[in-house]
Amino acid sequence: MNQRCNMIPTTPDVDEACRRMSEAENSEAFLKLEKHRESWLCPWTASGLRGNIGINELRQICEYFAKFVPETVQHLVAANPEAPDFSMREQDVSVLFIDISGYSSLSEKMSPDALNTLVEWYFSTFLDCLYESGGEINEIAGDGLMAIFQRALPHQHAVNATTAALAILATTEALNKKNREHPLAVHMGLNSGAALVGLTRLKGQYGTRWTFTARGTMTNLAARLADAAKPGRILVGPETVQRLGKQYLFQRLGCEHFKNIAKPIAIYRLLGPS
Repeated sequence: MNQRCNMIPTTPDVDEACRRMSEAENSEAFLKLEKHRESWLCPWTASGLRGNIGINELRQICEYFAKFVPETVQHLVAANPEAPDFSMREQDVSVLFIDISGYSSLSEKMSPDALNTLVEWYFSTFLDCLYESGGEINEIAGDGLMAIFQRALPHQHAVNATTAALAILATTEALNKKNREHPLAVHMGLNSGAALVGLTRLKGQYGTRWTFTARGTMTNLAARLADAAKPGRILVGPETVQRLGKQYLFQRLGCEHFKNIAKPIAIYRLLGPS
């Protein structure tokens, strides 16, 4: 999983703060930034640079660490830098899991560096597909991604997630035409519904780690659907299918029992737009 700094403002907010401070170093904005600097930076960074960091350095650090922080978290910090609301709340979201098929077999055939380069190439293109549809990657684990779609009405974020999933399949096929030596296949699971969305805080004796995620049965089912999907296929939960209505074509595959889910679940294969 990615390690993330938990309290970093967006670049526009940093730019605005820097503009104000350049006008008057003793201004209220400067004093406020100094006061909350350590809450914006990772603890080890703040302690290592305390008293020795300038405005340009602060901007560079914030821009760097912002790459590790989901946009939703950045918005929460920007909205209230002094006391961001990171509590987990029940929200209606769509969750998409994307896994590379046959990753273990590939790791035996390719060197770690070559495989990492190949996966980064594909995942970088997948990132564009997700962002274009309003999704956010919140977890990366070697051969897989988890993306959350939330900033839309329930029907719309289900459509957005479906659009992204189909775009990722098409992108994979396009990349495989350029990569004939080691073509990749992906399989995906998609589900929609209520989940606890927010930051999970892990606090140990030697430090604290925050991760942005969506938890609950809905998310568990999306992950199980991805596990059950064959290469090149997208399996979808019944709630997502209901929301999409007649906009897309599906193949009903029957009902399955999944680990840690009490009742059998009707599963569907997404075929494409109707």
